[in-house]
Amino acid sequence: MRIDWSVPRETVEHVLDGTRPLDDRSRPRLRVHATVLVPIVRQRAGACDDESVALAVKHLTEALCGRIDMGLVAMAEAVETLLGIVDPRGSPGRP
Repeated sequence: MRIDWSVPRETVEHVLDGTRPLDDRSRPRLRVHATVLVPIVRQRAGACDDESVALAVKHLTEALCGRIDMGLVAMAEAVETLLGIVDPRGSPGRP
């Protein structure tokens, strides 16, 4: 089964774009995307060997558990990092 990651990518692009106004739904959407992505990435052998991926998983997990208050841009960047693992073809700069 192939999962369509276009909605999480659109949310990340919207937050990181900076030219469009953000709405109240951006943070909840990113939290939902993170909730789906973190377990998938954890299950991928060797995915968390990369330091940026390991930090993204750690920070998103802490934010989802309420241990840290992660900024919206930082959360979008972490979700973008995880999207690069689960769907590398859809990542910028990847064929």
